[in-house]
Amino acid sequence: MSTVDYTRYTRIIYCRPCYNVYLKSDVDTANLQNALDRITDWSVKWQMPISVKKCSVIIYGNRATTVIPYYLCGSRLKSTDVVKDLGVTMNCHLQFSGHVNCIVGKAHSRAYLIRKCFVLRNPPLLMRAFSTYVRPLLESSSSSFNLLKSTE
Repeated sequence: MSTVDYTRYTRIIYCRPCYNVYLKSDVDTANLQNALDRITDWSVKWQMPISVKKCSVIIYGNRATTVIPYYLCGSRLKSTDVVKDLGVTMNCHLQFSGHVNCIVGKAHSRAYLIRKCFVLRNPPLLMRAFSTYVRPLLESSSSSFNLLKSTE
């Protein structure tokens, strides 16, 4: 396993509440910390360092809970409300509005550059440039956030 796999593994552990597996007691939090300790031991044994700065704790849902400090490789994991996983940004309420706003901003700037750079206003050429440079931005990971609320 690579460093990326272990970073993803720790995120999967933290994303368990969205799969309806909640930390209900001190035993659950102790088991989670033991799992993180085993990951640390594995990374030391196989000399594959974990990028702790890329790991974080996120609590999903509306309930205000106290954040229990978790440690990985001797460093405390930071608590956050927004996480970026596989290029998709979502917040603790499982909303993608920040991700959509970022993508739309990038698409606007690329479309503006295409319009500015091409002197000829040949519609087939502009459509091909749009399809090549702008459309992939708008379509990447769209299946994960296409169920936005009508208010977003």
